[in-house]
Amino acid sequence: TDDVRQLRRGDTLTIGEENFWIDRISPDDGGSCHLWLGRGVPPAVNRRR
Repeated sequence: TDDVRQLRRGDTLTIGEENFWIDRISPDDGGSCHLWLGRGVPPAVNRRR
C-alpha cells in the first residue's frame, strides 16, 4: 500500500513489456487496496465517474 499511495488516476505503469494506466484506486482498507487498470495509454479526455 505504501507504493500505491504515490500513484494517481491516469498514471501509467509498465508490467513486463505491457503498458497500463490507472483507472481507479480503491480506498485503503487497513493494509490493502485494489487498482483498476486499463491497457495501453489513458484516454485523451479525463473521464469522471
